[in-house]
Amino acid sequence: MKKADFLLNLMDKLHAFVDQINYYIEIGLTYFEIAKSWVQQILAYLQTAIDKLVDFIGGRQATEDYLQFHEEDLFV
Repeated sequence: MKKADFLLNLMDKLHAFVDQINYYIEIGLTYFEIAKSWVQQILAYLQTAIDKLVDFIGGRQATEDYLQFHEEDLFV
C-alpha cells in the first residue's frame, strides 16, 4: 500500500508541476503578444515616417530615378 500511496503522491506533485509550467507558459505568451503588438505599432510608425519622407523628396518614382546610374555618369 505504501508503494501505491508513494506513486499517487508523486503523480500529484508531477501534475502540480506541469500545471505550474503551463501557467508560466501562458503568462509568457501573453507578454509575447503584448510585445508583438508594440513592435507592430513601431513598424507602422516607421512606415508612415518613411512614406512621408519619400513624398517630401518627390515621391517613389522621383527617388528611384535619382538613384539610377546614367551612362554619362560612368567613367571608364
